[in-house]
Amino acid sequence: MKLRVAAVMMAVLVGAQFSAHGRSALPDAVTTTVPSTMDGRPITIFASYEALLSSRTTGLERSAFQKKLDEENLKEYVKQPPSQENLKNWSGAMWAMRLLYRNTNETRRAMRRAFRTYGKLDSDFDREMLETVYATFPREFSREVERAAKVTTSPKQFAMAAHYLMRSMPRVDTRRELLQVMNRKFPDLQAKDDPTTGPHPILTMLRHDLTNSRVREIQKRPPLEPLLSKDFLSSHTVIYSFQRLDRRQPGLALVRGGDGRFVRQPDGTLFNVPHLAMALDNLPGYLTNSNTPQGLFSVLGVDVTRNLFIGTTPFLHTAVPFEVPPDEFFHDAALKGSTWTLEMITSRLPDTTATAKRAAWKDYFSIRETYYAGQAGRTEMLAHGTTADPEPYRGATYFPNTPSLGCMTAQELWSPADGRAMASDQLALVNAFLSTDAGQGFLIVVEIDNADRPVNLLDVRLDVLLSDDAARLSSPQE
Repeated sequence: MKLRVAAVMMAVLVGAQFSAHGRSALPDAVTTTVPSTMDGRPITIFASYEALLSSRTTGLERSAFQKKLDEENLKEYVKQPPSQENLKNWSGAMWAMRLLYRNTNETRRAMRRAFRTYGKLDSDFDREMLETVYATFPREFSREVERAAKVTTSPKQFAMAAHYLMRSMPRVDTRRELLQVMNRKFPDLQAKDDPTTGPHPILTMLRHDLTNSRVREIQKRPPLEPLLSKDFLSSHTVIYSFQRLDRRQPGLALVRGGDGRFVRQPDGTLFNVPHLAMALDNLPGYLTNSNTPQGLFSVLGVDVTRNLFIGTTPFLHTAVPFEVPPDEFFHDAALKGSTWTLEMITSRLPDTTATAKRAAWKDYFSIRETYYAGQAGRTEMLAHGTTADPEPYRGATYFPNTPSLGCMTAQELWSPADGRAMASDQLALVNAFLSTDAGQGFLIVVEIDNADRPVNLLDVRLDVLLSDDAARLSSPQE
């Protein structure tokens, strides 16, 4: 999976391509070639979005897909109650409900029939039911979910049920009651002195959510300055994905080179693109198919996929702890053969002396979410583009961005006439990353506050410019 960095030397050409309008300033023929992170095959990266094409994004293709979802997944598949014989069809129906946020009398009746089978058919099917009602039916299934919380033996499903109940029954004592149930239900999985059974990563995060307010916690977030400094992950390129606590608000991605300088466009402005880190279900990031977790990712390189919803625009191959060994994650051969520990992450986070009101990043619990998500088994949370139709989300706070299954998505807009790209923030982000001469690096997701609006450059601009200027002044060339 390691990237052969020597093959990315053409990436230096990319640095000239950015413009204030997102259009390539280089001839369309200029490309960058990098090796796939999976098998080393050459991947061609175009300088201009105008070279991108996706036939499945035409108006005709999207109309046909929508019709299939409505007539097959949402009508035919749910005519019969769930059984071992039709679980696959029912899974397809629930996926369509989540994808389209289809909350109707018909879909509600279907889900009530489905919940009568909870705990009787298949554990994965039970998880999909909880995921579907959390995404699509915010409060209508409190009774069913409360029963699920009582009978499940799965920490993951209990956590999903707990988050549903915290939202649907926001009473003062809901969290306390759920914590008591968790303690009775999973005593062995919370033993801090047992290296094989505990503490369970999902229960560790859930306990934190049940006993702390994330809104209050983010008010004590450490300052951004040490995280933006050239001393943080020194000599490595870092992509910053700044997010709100409410992931329905789009975030913002910027790129810092290994020298501490941030990538800029030809007119001198900071390169930045909108970046959505929201999943369809909008559950916390330590749960399967849920929001991108906050914290540190490794960027292993660049690749392409056959996934129709991602398309052929290259993605940044990002990984969380445990998904790959420490030596691959940290791009450090000296760590070969080592096993994962939390200290491997916290020791690389800034340890600037904390103020009375703010912890240091290494002590800030929320930034450890990628570690616990990886320990819980989450994988393949990539930074990719999208061919998903934005129309179902028109009117949402994140439109025309499209949610995913836990990845980070950059906006791509396609011509309904012929499927040619009209814009690709994803291609711009990949090229910005490669412009730093990096084949590998890091990405860090940081929730900056709980404001009720998208993240924009003004939210972080001064901090970024001060860090960039400090890097400029400390450079021998300056």
